[in-house]
Formats: sequence, C-alpha cells, structure tokens
Amino acid sequence: MNIKTYLSKFYNHSILNKAITFIIALFVLVQVSIFIFRGPIANHLIQNKASHFNTKHNAELHIGQIKFHGLAGVEIQDIFLKENHKDTLLKIQSTYARVNFFKLLIFKVSLIDFKLENTYLHLVRKNNSDNYSGLISSEEKNEDTIKTTTNRSFEDQANSLLAAMFDLLPSDILIKNLHISADLGSYQLAMQLDEFKVIDHNFKTQIQINESGSHQKWRIEGTLNPSENHISGKWFSNDTNKVRIPYLLYKFKTKLAFDTMYYSFSQEKGPNSAISVRGDAEINGLVVDNRRISTEEVLLNRGKFHYMLHVNDNTIELDSNSVVEFNQLVFNPYLRYSKLPEPIFEFSIHKPWFEAQQLFSSLPKGLFDNLEGMKVKGQLKYSLILQINFNHLDSLRFESEMKQKDFSIVNYGKTDLRKMNGSFEYTAYEKGEAVRSFMVGTENPNFRSMQQIPKHLVDVILYSEDLGFFYHNGFSESALQAAWVTNIKAKRFKRGASTISMQLVKNVFLNRNKTLTRKVEEALIVWLIESRRLSSKQRMMEVYLNIIEWGPMVYGANEAAQFYFSKDVAQINLAEAIFMASIIPKPKWYRGSFDNQGHLNPSLTHYYSNISQRMLKNNAISQQDFDQLKPEVELKGEALRKILESNIVADSIAPIVD
Repeated sequence: MNIKTYLSKFYNHSILNKAITFIIALFVLVQVSIFIFRGPIANHLIQNKASHFNTKHNAELHIGQIKFHGLAGVEIQDIFLKENHKDTLLKIQSTYARVNFFKLLIFKVSLIDFKLENTYLHLVRKNNSDNYSGLISSEEKNEDTIKTTTNRSFEDQANSLLAAMFDLLPSDILIKNLHISADLGSYQLAMQLDEFKVIDHNFKTQIQINESGSHQKWRIEGTLNPSENHISGKWFSNDTNKVRIPYLLYKFKTKLAFDTMYYSFSQEKGPNSAISVRGDAEINGLVVDNRRISTEEVLLNRGKFHYMLHVNDNTIELDSNSVVEFNQLVFNPYLRYSKLPEPIFEFSIHKPWFEAQQLFSSLPKGLFDNLEGMKVKGQLKYSLILQINFNHLDSLRFESEMKQKDFSIVNYGKTDLRKMNGSFEYTAYEKGEAVRSFMVGTENPNFRSMQQIPKHLVDVILYSEDLGFFYHNGFSESALQAAWVTNIKAKRFKRGASTISMQLVKNVFLNRNKTLTRKVEEALIVWLIESRRLSSKQRMMEVYLNIIEWGPMVYGANEAAQFYFSKDVAQINLAEAIFMASIIPKPKWYRGSFDNQGHLNPSLTHYYSNISQRMLKNNAISQQDFDQLKPEVELKGEALRKILESNIVADSIAPIVD
C-alpha cells in the first residue's frame, strides 16, 4: 500500500470516528439536558394534559408539585379531581413510583417501587345527579387498532397481557390511608385500608367495611413476586363472620358471602414453547342468595379449580390435568379453541366410575330442592363431548351419557319421584304464583286414561313434540344438536330441545321454580325417573296429557276438547287433534290461530301438511285419512264465545270516522 492510499484511508477513518464521537456527545448532551430540565419539562407536559382533560370533561383536575428522585423515580403531590360545581371525586396527597431505568431505555415501563399516601375516593349520587359519570369518556377505538388486535396470535396477545401485568406490578408497594366511600342516597358504603405493605414479596392487610350501618373487617394476605411471575392471595373475615361482598344486594338483589377465598397464578413455559398459566382458585363456605338462581339460599361447602392453560399462536387449551372439585365431586374438564385452519371449539368431561352418592351429596344445598336428602348406592360414569366447527355448524357434535352400575335409590329424601304412579295433586303456577290445583286421577271428572284418549291425538302429539318418546331415555341427542346449531346460527336462544319427559318433569316437579339452574335439576330428575323406570312411559304420557296447559286456565286434554269443541276428548277427530297439538308450545296465544269469526287461519296450513305427511310416511295414518284431511276445524264452546266477545269489545272502542 503506498503512502497516499494509507493517508487517504486514515483521513477517512478519522472523519468517521469524529462523526461517531460527535453523535455520542450530542446524545449525551441531550440526555443530560433532559435530566437537568426534566422537572420543568414534565410539569409542562402534565399541566397541558390536565388542561386538555379539564376542557374536554368540564372538570377540575389539579396536579401539584412533581419531584424526581434519582434516575427513574418520580413523586407527585396534591392531586385532586372533580367535575365543575360538584363534589370532589378524588384526592391524593402523595404518590411515588420508580421504574427500571435500563428497561426504560428500551421504551419498556417496569415498576420497581410504588407508594400511595392519603387517598380519598368519594362517589356521590343524589337526585339523578352524580360526581363521576361525566368524567368517564367512551372514546371509540381506532378501526386499524381493532383489526391489528384481532389478527394478532393468541400467544402475542397473552405475552403482551402477562408482560404488562407483571411489569406494572412493583416488587415494593406501600399504600397508607386509602379511603373509598359511596353515598348513593339510600345506600352508603365506606372502605378503609390503613396500610398495605409488601415486604420480601409477602403482604398482610386489613380492610374495614361499613355498609349502611353494617360493619365488617376483612383480612387479605398473600404473595406478590413479579420477578418469578407469581401471584397468590387469601381473603377471609377477621372474625367468625363471613366475608360479605358489598353493593351486590343493593344493586342486583344478590347476597354473596364466603368464609375464605384463595387464588394463585403463575406463568411458566409450556410444551412446544407455548405460554402456560398454572393456578388455583378455591372458595369455602359460599352463600349465594338470588331469586333467579334459587328460591332459597344456596350453600357450597367447598369449590376448587386447579387449572393449567396453554396458549400458542392459534390455540388456547385448558389441559385435561386441570381439576374441578365440587364438594365431594372431582372431575377433569378439557377445553380447546383453535382459530386456524378453521375456528373449532371443543369441550369434554370424562368422569370414570365413582360412588354415586358423591354426586348427590355434592349438590349445593338450596339449589336442587327436589333432590335434597336423596341417598343412593352403586356407581356412576359420565361422559360429555361438545365439538363445534364454526365454519361447518351442521357438523356439530354433542354427546352426553351417564352410565350406572349396581345403582339404586335408598331414600328419596325431600321429594318422592314416584308420585306420578298414583293419584296426586297438581298445582299450576304463573310467574311463581299458584293459579290452580286439581287432582290427577279418577277423583277428577276431567281425568282421562290412555284408553279414553284417541290414538290419533297421542300420535299427533308425538310427531309434533317428541317422536322418540317411547324409545329414548328421556333425552334426544339429535334434538339437542339441532338446537345448538339453530341457536348458534341465530346468535340467540331460538330453539329448545325439551322432550315430553323433560316437559313433564318441569310441570310436575319444577313448575314454580323459574331459575337459571332449573334445567340441571330437570335433567337429573328425568335421568332418575327414566333410568330407574320409576314411572312407565304409558303412565308418563297419561299424566302429561292430563296436566299440560291447552289455553288460558285450561289444563288437560278433556278440558281442552270441551273449551274448543264442546265435546269429550274421546270424540276428537284428526283435524282437531292436529290443532290441539299446534298450540301446546304457546297455549295462551290460541287466539292467533283463528280469524274474527272463529275460522282456522290459513297460516296453519303448512303445519297441517307437515305433520300429516310425516304420519303418512310412518303409517300412523292411512292414505284415505291423509287425502280427506283439511286444515279446518269447527270452533265451538268457550273459545268461540271469547273470540266473538273480543270482536264486539274491539268494535265498541274503534274510532268513528266521518
């Protein structure tokens, strides 16, 4: 290399080195300047934000002095927030936070230390006015942001959520004198926390509650360890009373109380590099009182859920090693949702042979009224499979099966499920109120045995309500699958799957209980009656035909025949039987089946055609019956009188037009 070339390269390297040195020096100068003037800069930015917030919300947000401590600590004093001309919502004397400086250099906020002192949050609502709703804005999300979030993989979203949670969870926390209160007119609440302190990742604290004159003391203790991605906690009362959740009784007419609640949550690396979340949730001595759930207080001695959740790019999976404990009952649920290559949801439970009494002893007291005190022996085995491909809903798979081994009922407890075998008193309810009682048996002059009811009426009801009634075990999986498909497509409850057995149990045993858990109790009673043959199919059909509602305060087939046609049910013809079957789903709306003169509406023509064709195909009626059938009935009796009277009333109040 000649001297000219060497000098040229040396000169160029010197220029490059000088440039790099200048850039570094400039960066350092900027950082030093920011560090020196960060107080005024931060104050300026925060005051601008506060001013913008105040203008937008017609509010007074005041932020006092800002102090910086070291490289990454900041303290803010004297914060208060209120709507103009309203009570103060929030006051904070002092708050301090310190972040990880090195993570801050890569634009990642990770809290190390957090302190909050003398904080007061006061909610007020009086005379249809409050001091908080005007400060809550409902800004619409940017469509691009929504689209981006939707298209992100499950693993990315889980990583972001977990990282944000553990990064924003400080190792050291000190909260002193936190006071939360609400004055909502007829409801007052005050919550006081004197001190919450995390030392060596552990904490213990007490919270005092005063709710409309009722006092509680809660104790909360646990572990916060963000460096190991672990959280756990225990919540219980500081005395012998239960923890009562405030506000629920006032707002939702729901009492919720418990002895202890425990929760733990840990993040770890799962199989195939997926994210795994492991945890436990346990509650003891749970009491729930809500009339939509049960007419009595519901008591659960112990409930526990040990879970292992795996998340990867396109799949969320609840591991089958997860365990649900429900009093004495223990089972392993499995759940999986994958969005690629197609959106598929799977849920299953496979409970191997277990002592049958565990099931009935584990039912929460107050939830299944008819089954309380039941004693059984033998073993049971249960399997449930639900698979839904949302791109091919018609391929939906639903299977539910309970098997028994040496199973028998030793004691029926509160309700004798054999009561339908003899005469019994039936009570009809509307909106939880008893409206009529009558005997189901020969003591009742309107009672009709199966021999007195025309076969074509029974057949029509089977074809319209439950064709497999005499062959299935009380449930129809095909009907359940069809209901799942219909309701998912409609995105609402549009179609049910009740068999005649289920309708009968609902009316005889559960008529007054319009609760959210009624279907579960209904299914258990149906299974017991059908699997143990506590009543014969013939007797079940006989009772069904004698108690179901067929019009306003019209119960049983013979009353219905008298109400519509002024004849005994034994004299009902095929056309009249099809009409009677058509109104079983909506008996109070029989008026919609007729015009103003009592003639059958043409809208029922399709129903007549559909039922009669199915019956002809299965030889339930002859070709001659089918050919002679017309969607016509001669309405007589009380039903016709009511229709004609309603027309007179309607005419009498119609406006006069000149």
